[in-house]
Amino acid sequence: ENIDQAGVGIETKLQTGKINQGNIALKRVVEAIANGDSYIPFRDSKLTMLLQDSFEDDGTKILMILCASPDLREIHKTIGTLEYGAKAKCIVRLLISPLREKPSSLDEMELSVLEARIRGMNDYIFKLQQDNKLKDGEKKEIDNALVQREKDLSDLRKKIEEMEQERMKASGEKELEKQNNEMK
Repeated sequence: ENIDQAGVGIETKLQTGKINQGNIALKRVVEAIANGDSYIPFRDSKLTMLLQDSFEDDGTKILMILCASPDLREIHKTIGTLEYGAKAKCIVRLLISPLREKPSSLDEMELSVLEARIRGMNDYIFKLQQDNKLKDGEKKEIDNALVQREKDLSDLRKKIEEMEQERMKASGEKELEKQNNEMK
């Protein structure tokens, strides 16, 4: 929330500040879960404490709606929002929550967590690779256009040089003819 856009009243600005604190705490929780940290800071705000069961419960689905602005003046906010959403996409939960039930083998649980994280990261890497392929294709097109323009420029320079030589030759012939006429 933007405090400057919140309004004139102090109460409105305080409420906006509290919303921002909750959003920041939620961001830390999402990052901690996505990174697989052993400590998740659920107690940092009331919002994250309320959502703790949703993050831990196997029967819940997590849905995040991101709001992005098409306004170029807000591009930095839009990029930050999309990066946050990409991080939230990496959240992986087990079918059996480790906080509610102890698995029969800790190694099996760790293995399933790692496999789930690897699948999530592979999907993310695949998306990045696809983006890179698109950018590489665009770069090749630009490079080819640049090479063509350099060739055209070189051809134009040669043509100018040839025309300059012809002009010099023609002016030299005229000068020679003028001197011959003066001698006669």
